[in-house]
Amino acid sequence: MPDGFDPLLVRAVQLVDCVRRHLQVSPDALLEAAWGRVDRPWLLKVLNLSSRFADSPRETELRLLLRAVTKERQLKLSEQVPVYRGRRLVTTFDFAIEPLKIGIMYDGQHHWEYDQRQKDARINLDLALEGWTVVRFAAATFSEVVPRMVELLDRPR
Repeated sequence: MPDGFDPLLVRAVQLVDCVRRHLQVSPDALLEAAWGRVDRPWLLKVLNLSSRFADSPRETELRLLLRAVTKERQLKLSEQVPVYRGRRLVTTFDFAIEPLKIGIMYDGQHHWEYDQRQKDARINLDLALEGWTVVRFAAATFSEVVPRMVELLDRPR
């Protein structure tokens, strides 16, 4: 759970992200279904923090952390950003700060399998050639999201 966030709120955002992404349930449909059952101001806060792009609960947590860091610096955090070399899709970043060409990904367990590691290495090379700074977080580095991103964003350019 991200530090400084109410665990219940984070779990609610993760759940709403999931139903929006995988069941294509709209925020309006959620508001209508919750009418008289769920505190409306609280649900509106959850919906404001939610996204239809999150692929996993960890990605939701990462977005919440990144949103706080980028908002402080008046930077726009984009989600699911495709990157091409010519006409070939290299990858789709989970998150990106496009003007700075910083791409951010959460690497789940499957990224540690041999074939995926080889693919990720090729992707990193292509992204470097396109001028991107690639930031990959995993379970072991998740506690470092905020300090690492602060260090990256606050360094002189």
